[in-house]
Amino acid sequence: MASTDAAKPQRVVVDPNGELCLTVGGENAVAFVVCAKTLARASPVLRTLLYGGFAESVQPDRSSGEEWTVELPEDNPGLMEILLNIMHCLFDRVPLSLDAKSDVGPPQTDRPALRGYLRPVELYSLTVLTDKYDLTRILRPWVRSWMDGVADAGPPKDSLAWRGELDMDQAAWVSWELGDKNMFKRTLKFMILNCAIDPEGRLLCYRVSSLFSRALFSDSLEPPDISDLVKRSRLAAIENMLKPIRDVLECLMQGTTSTKRLCSQARGSRGFVDDSQKIDCEITMLGAVIRSLTSHDMWPIPKPEDVQLSVQDMANKLLSLDLRSRAYYHSCSALPEFKETIARGLDSVCPPLVGSHVHHLEAQAEKTGLAIAHEQP
Repeated sequence: MASTDAAKPQRVVVDPNGELCLTVGGENAVAFVVCAKTLARASPVLRTLLYGGFAESVQPDRSSGEEWTVELPEDNPGLMEILLNIMHCLFDRVPLSLDAKSDVGPPQTDRPALRGYLRPVELYSLTVLTDKYDLTRILRPWVRSWMDGVADAGPPKDSLAWRGELDMDQAAWVSWELGDKNMFKRTLKFMILNCAIDPEGRLLCYRVSSLFSRALFSDSLEPPDISDLVKRSRLAAIENMLKPIRDVLECLMQGTTSTKRLCSQARGSRGFVDDSQKIDCEITMLGAVIRSLTSHDMWPIPKPEDVQLSVQDMANKLLSLDLRSRAYYHSCSALPEFKETIARGLDSVCPPLVGSHVHHLEAQAEKTGLAIAHEQP
């Protein structure tokens, strides 16, 4: 008969005097020997689980040799070990840093407590646990160091590219849970600029680990109402980019007086302004704009809600439009400062955080010690 030892989970003694065996994980579960009262003091959720009259709170008679066992099959044992070490004051077993380069290739061990560092994706999963068990405040001594690593693994300040290692929606959750308001706003801005939308109206984001996009927050926790905020801000940004094109086309089609200012190079034989040249210039300008829009599949000009491209991709498309006149060797443009207008529009995209968002981030920052960082721009 085969031994049943192979079926037993790995056993890790966190507290040699612990009376509770906390079995964490599913197929590769780990059994942690811990002090139940220590867990209860740190986490109101665990206190309710262990001492609130649930089935898990029934303690067997220890004199019989039976062990008090509680199972948490949905949680990650390697990350729960970090929290258990902190709760039991085993600070030398807590990773000091977050290695932004460590997601390239598999780690040597799935136990960060032994490895000595956290991977960016592990920090995301760790903050899921701290939210679940109301343990955010116990991370305070390590949060600043870890968030420095997130700055190397997430959205840059200019929001024009993603450094990698951490998906944008995961970075949003990490900054939300740890109260990093600056990182949260930068991540939201990046989402607004770079999320496309599918025919069903779902926001799409690329993921670091592949070249394929997926629905935003499809496999990560979402802070309240963030998808709606991103959708509204994205729509407003696209409308602001399309409006100058619509306005100048309306002027060119109507031939209004203000339109004639678009041509600045019409000169007759004696140097006087030639109105007929101005009209010809603006007519060819109109033709160039419509032809360019057509070649870019943007004629008629789409409604903002029908645009599936990201704001950044739409901006790149608009910047490639040909807005120049060809008449009389003029170099007049329908929108001479369009490039600067687009750049200002992209730079001014700012996620309008509501009061509940600000309140939550500030409350979390008080727990983690990041409150002072919020004063920085």
